[in-house]
Amino acid sequence: MSEKEINNLIQTGETAKSESPVSNKEAEEYAEARLEDLKAKNNNRKKRLIKLGTMLTLTVLILVFTTIAWFSMNRTVETSGMSVTAGASTFNVATSEDKVSYEAQLKLVDAGYEKGTSISLKNKAGETGTYYMLDSSQSLILQCKANPKDKTGVSGDKDIGPGDWNKLNLFIVPSEDGTINATVKAEVIPFVELEEKDTQGNTKYKKDEEGNDLIINGKKVPVTKLIKVTTLADFQTEAGSINNTAAVTNAQLYVDAANYLKGHIMFFGGQGDITNAKEELRYYFTNPYTTRQFEFEETNASENVAYEVPLYWMWPNTLGQIALSSGTNRKGYPVVSDSETTEKSSLITYLQTNKSAVFSNSADLTDAIIANPSDSDNFKLLSKGYNGADLSIGTYISYFMIEITVEKQ
Repeated sequence: MSEKEINNLIQTGETAKSESPVSNKEAEEYAEARLEDLKAKNNNRKKRLIKLGTMLTLTVLILVFTTIAWFSMNRTVETSGMSVTAGASTFNVATSEDKVSYEAQLKLVDAGYEKGTSISLKNKAGETGTYYMLDSSQSLILQCKANPKDKTGVSGDKDIGPGDWNKLNLFIVPSEDGTINATVKAEVIPFVELEEKDTQGNTKYKKDEEGNDLIINGKKVPVTKLIKVTTLADFQTEAGSINNTAAVTNAQLYVDAANYLKGHIMFFGGQGDITNAKEELRYYFTNPYTTRQFEFEETNASENVAYEVPLYWMWPNTLGQIALSSGTNRKGYPVVSDSETTEKSSLITYLQTNKSAVFSNSADLTDAIIANPSDSDNFKLLSKGYNGADLSIGTYISYFMIEITVEKQ
């Protein structure tokens, strides 16, 4: 089966399981072939695949799991350093984890990112723990805990894809008693790892200590550059600086994929109930931050106590988890509770407001179509765009960073 034939399956959206004439065996064989190709292209980086529920999802999202990695950090906006004055209380920003996912790549972006100084503090409940905080103007790395799906509980390099979620370990530590008032903003920053070329367009390769091509697992290791994806012009300039003409030519595809990633990563203020004995009552989150910012207040805060700022991220696996209240078309638990109609409505509004960042076929979508996803024709069209955007992300984006900005109100 050709890649074109596989891509044609995307046209059927999430309902393709019962309609597709392609066998699971054929899809798995194609996926295995693509995986081997991606292994070579990504310098044999360790891959972590999750077997998903339908052949269509496996075929589309396997590309995402094999190419997406992540790291996160936290930066204040004050030029005076990590100390921020907010209302009656001055505070610092801290994290409770010292393990950094893809730290080497993070350092390539900016060597000023630091894990912070270890300090023993009590939390609001009076429990003593270890936290990491900076006193300088460097940027504090904010590390997520191990992926909830990872039963080993080990933090570190984690490849992620649709369906993954986690909690950001963000804390505010007052340096004096008083009330904390802060505005917290979350931003998704995509990066692309591109091979460097010489002026003739040949790939540059890393050298060993003797000056020979570095060989790992029988393969030469290309020299690469990690590029932050911002505007089309800036990306073309960066790709051109390393003579990667293919990336320059396809720059719009990279920029579009970065935009889709920003639209697919969503933020929330509370964890939902995914352990309820009744499956129809299970859901992931509460309090969606559809504008990617919120206000945090802690009255009567005490000096040198770590106050947690609840903040979760999720990359929903399917459009149905976001938009559908119930029904056979939804695969997986809903992002927010079906009974919380206000929260569910806010997610629909989010899809309408950010449709160009959520759907690859946004030009074909109206607000009315998005508002009525339970209609079978609408749902097929929406799923086509959502899955197509995920495929674009997996094809063009290498890493992303979640940057948290804490400002005084």
